[in-house]
Amino acid sequence: MRNGPVVLWRLAQIPYVNLTNAYWSPLARGRQLVPEFAWVRLLGVPIAQALFRAFQRVGYMHHAVPINRIRRKHGLPGIGNDFRAALMDGDVTCFADWPEIVPPAPLPAGQHFIGPVPWSPTVALPPWWEQRVHGVRQRPLVYLTLGSSGPRNALQEVLDGLTGLPADVIASTAGPMGGLRVPANVQVAELLPGDAACAAADLVVCNGGSPGTYQALGHGKPVIGVATNMDQFLNMAAVEDVGCGRLVRSRSATAAVYRRLVPALLGDHALLARAAAMARPLSADDVGDRFSSVALAGLVS
Repeated sequence: MRNGPVVLWRLAQIPYVNLTNAYWSPLARGRQLVPEFAWVRLLGVPIAQALFRAFQRVGYMHHAVPINRIRRKHGLPGIGNDFRAALMDGDVTCFADWPEIVPPAPLPAGQHFIGPVPWSPTVALPPWWEQRVHGVRQRPLVYLTLGSSGPRNALQEVLDGLTGLPADVIASTAGPMGGLRVPANVQVAELLPGDAACAAADLVVCNGGSPGTYQALGHGKPVIGVATNMDQFLNMAAVEDVGCGRLVRSRSATAAVYRRLVPALLGDHALLARAAAMARPLSADDVGDRFSSVALAGLVS
């Protein structure tokens, strides 16, 4: 959602349906963690988190100023002092989340959970896919994908941490593979069908964004979220709080962190059971039907 188009739609009196994530709501009960700003590594996470908590409201007010300015310029009411109100703006607001992951406060009228929106690329399978994914396996299978937004140095740290572990790994780079050090227990492709990879894997390592985590949890698989930006931190804090994964800071985690964490999660039977209990099909048809239903009901009421 961008406020510029919303202003245009408001001025044109065109109904607006907003698709967003519930953890951005001012009513959300999740943890607010400082993302990987450049200064976090300089100050250390404890000090950075304290400063972030102390000045978070000021930051929200700062980001609300230009939104209020443009709205008032066009005769529209302001959103108040919290820019997150703009992220909730809509005649109908639909959350692409499960309420089990982002427990809601009582929702205002016009706000609805419709569930995550599934997507997986249609790509040719690499030559090793059949043997690694569908062959007889003696070891756990880890699916690694940091997407196009994951820092490349973070991807290398994860790969280094997976070196020599008693697990097999399938990895998607979402970009050129040149220069990566790839361990012998890892098979790499530029793109992989994420839905099928999550179905086959025992553990998923992703960038912590909601599309990747819901894809994993839809198949009942726990998640390590290598988070960088605010959206990923909000989402992974929610996943971690319900006991279905672990959040890792992308710029501060070393290979040693993954070398400890991956076996620990694969051996954590309580975490595996909680993730398995989340399993449910992610159907584009189902979420499309729910979206259409609540959008239509909200717009005609």
